Amino acid sequence: MANQTAHIATAPDGSQGAMTDFYLCLEGQHSGPGMKPGRTWRLIDESTGVTCICKSSIPVENELHVRVWINDDQPIEHIFSRDYSTGSLALELKTSLIDGVTYTWGTGLEIPLAWSLREKIEATSLEKEPSSGGRLKFSAIFQKFVEDKVAILNDDPRKKTSAIQIEAKIENVRTGIKVYELHTYFGLGIGLIRVGGHMWAKQFNCHLHEVSDN
Repeated sequence: MANQTAHIATAPDGSQGAMTDFYLCLEGQHSGPGMKPGRTWRLIDESTGVTCICKSSIPVENELHVRVWINDDQPIEHIFSRDYSTGSLALELKTSLIDGVTYTWGTGLEIPLAWSLREKIEATSLEKEPSSGGRLKFSAIFQKFVEDKVAILNDDPRKKTSAIQIEAKIENVRTGIKVYELHTYFGLGIGLIRVGGHMWAKQFNCHLHEVSDN
């Protein structure tokens, strides 16, 4: 498969993990310590006209902010801590701003440096959702690795890349209602190239149209 390339790690038991630095690309093209430009992705669902914009930024050296807009709805904002002391980029999701409420994910939701197939990460918020009194649970799982088969841009399906599929959801522990449930593809060296699912009651299946460093 692709286990001889730098973006895939193989554990002693033979299992494979995706090196998330190479796929998420939240810091823009040039990764490394210090302030970076971040990156912006614009994705469109041509069947419904729904537009998704994801924008990452690094306002201070030890923080990475990710904002996601679906059309003109109020954005969701995630704040990660970032650390290069391990020799590569270590990310932990610390807080999320959802519907005007900031939720703290315990001591942090660590993004694996080498994310193994079917490995699940999750954390529960310290704060309760105001209307229901229930805490929120964030979970994500690395579902699939696809080598050189996923289209990069919706207007040129001939361009293919390797990608990882990550499924993520935020749900209310008390009511079981899902705030969002997403099926995302991250392309090697590009970042977000496809996102489908629902956020609140809005359904969408968006493909990448434009990507740029900020």
